[in-house]
Amino acid sequence: MPLAFAREGATLRILEVRAGRGLAHRISELGLTPGSVVQVVKASPPGPIIAEVDGYDERGGIKKPAVNVPPAWRLALGFGMAMKIMVEDLS
Repeated sequence: MPLAFAREGATLRILEVRAGRGLAHRISELGLTPGSVVQVVKASPPGPIIAEVDGYDERGGIKKPAVNVPPAWRLALGFGMAMKIMVEDLS
């Protein structure tokens, strides 16, 4: 299902990004890559989605190479962008 249809409070795993090369690159730069775990903080379709991204991968390692990586960060995504991110519900 697309991230845009997720309910508030849901914990999700990103399966794939169905977007063009430019948008897919932008989404991955935000830390939304396949296997990433996100929690929906606020969802108000057809408005923006606020999601919290877990900063650690499934094996417990830090996903980003930067030294000061926070354990989690929040993103506001437009409805159209959230429609291109396919997720599975873990909650």
